[in-house]
Amino acid sequence: MVPTRVPDHVEKGLALTLSQYRERPIFLAWLASYLRQVQDLEDATYDTIVSRFLDRAKNAQLDLIGKIVGESRKGRGDDLYRVFVGARIRINRSFGRYRDVLEVYNIICSAPKLLLEIAPARLRLELLDVPSIDPVLILEMLRDTKAGGVGLSMVSPTTEPSKQFRACSVGDTSVHDWGCGDANSPASFGLVSDAVTMRS
Repeated sequence: MVPTRVPDHVEKGLALTLSQYRERPIFLAWLASYLRQVQDLEDATYDTIVSRFLDRAKNAQLDLIGKIVGESRKGRGDDLYRVFVGARIRINRSFGRYRDVLEVYNIICSAPKLLLEIAPARLRLELLDVPSIDPVLILEMLRDTKAGGVGLSMVSPTTEPSKQFRACSVGDTSVHDWGCGDANSPASFGLVSDAVTMRS
């Protein structure tokens, strides 16, 4: 909850003076000088508190929040980094349930999706549109969200029809396979173009 800031300590303080002092300019100037110091303290305190909120933090303050929750910047700009810090906060409160994985995904990306539970102990995330964030980054965050021993795979469309099949390592525990398809042309191998698989 954002605290309420009082922007007019000087005016309010001067309005509270007794009537016999309102015609004394030296006294009013002396009182106003103290009230301005109170206002400066109020402004500094408010800025210090508010700059620690995730939605308002930037630069060094955002780096500090990221360090506290365990999400390093990795060269990301403030807006994108703020999204990942918010996701990391949610991951830190995760119990590895289906709902947790879904909520972390919704923080990171707004692309429509299907999250399927596949027995035994496997989740499959199917993106129905090209995501605005690299699917590998999404998958790395979801890896930290899911329960241990639960497999996770992701299928994502792409707009690059010339991709050939290949596999590459993503971290120590996942494989990224590329297909050949085009999200703009479902007839050419359907919408399934990028498949990202994570082994638990």
